[in-house]
This record gives sequence, C-alpha cells and structure tokens, in this order.
Amino acid sequence: MSVHPRIEESEAGGTVAIDDVVIRGFVMTETACPKCGQSSTVFDFDHDAQFCPQLNEWIEPACSDARCEFCSNRPARPLERFR
Repeated sequence: MSVHPRIEESEAGGTVAIDDVVIRGFVMTETACPKCGQSSTVFDFDHDAQFCPQLNEWIEPACSDARCEFCSNRPARPLERFR
C-alpha cells in the first residue's frame, strides 16, 4: 500500500478499490480516521467493521465472541489478507 492510497468506490456500489486491492464495502466520507485524520474511512462488509485505508488499521475493536462470524477470522490489519 502507498502512503496515500488511491481509494475508489464502484459506481454500482458494494466494492471499494484501494490501490490494487478490491474489497466488499463502501467509503464512509462522513467519518474521518481518529488517529491520522484521513477524511474517508472504509466499511468492510466481510468483517462488519470500519478501517482507515491510509494506516491499514481497524477503527473499531473486534468483539470478544470467539464464534462471531465477522470478528473471529478478522486479520490484525484490514488489508493483510490480500498480501
């Protein structure tokens, strides 16, 4: 990932391209990253959570339920599953 990744939401909706990675989700322009101030964050449908594409960090912590379909297999960093 670049320092300032290219972020593009599909016109049809439902997917977001972050540099050369495409995820199921959408861009959240109304929510800035609380750590770096990135003006747009991304909501990841597969993990039901929001993350900062610039820092490649989850904004929301995972839940503690080991059986949770969203959090139990969530990677430490959102885009790490594509490397």
